[in-house]
Amino acid sequence: MGEKDLKYKVGDLQHRLISAYRDALVVQDACNLSGVVHSFSRHMKTLGELDLDTDEKNRHPVAVLFSSKIASLTHSESILAFNYAFDKATKAVEQFKEGGGNGNVE
Repeated sequence: MGEKDLKYKVGDLQHRLISAYRDALVVQDACNLSGVVHSFSRHMKTLGELDLDTDEKNRHPVAVLFSSKIASLTHSESILAFNYAFDKATKAVEQFKEGGGNGNVE
């Protein structure tokens, strides 16, 4: 890889990192969970190109802001909501193991 190629790659990463920071701020007004998750995934790939260990990536400001918005949209900040969802998912898996169920757990 030539010096020119290396400068382009570093410049491109910096541009994508700034974009990740900007999107992490803008997404705080979002209401479309799917769009937030897709954007988060794209920006986590960018963070993966940095010299960070797993914990540093998980606690990076971009990751924290996106995950906070996802928690807000899903109401999973509440332990009650989390427990309800966990119980529903557990029951759905049990129903499928028993050969029944359509994904709707009552």
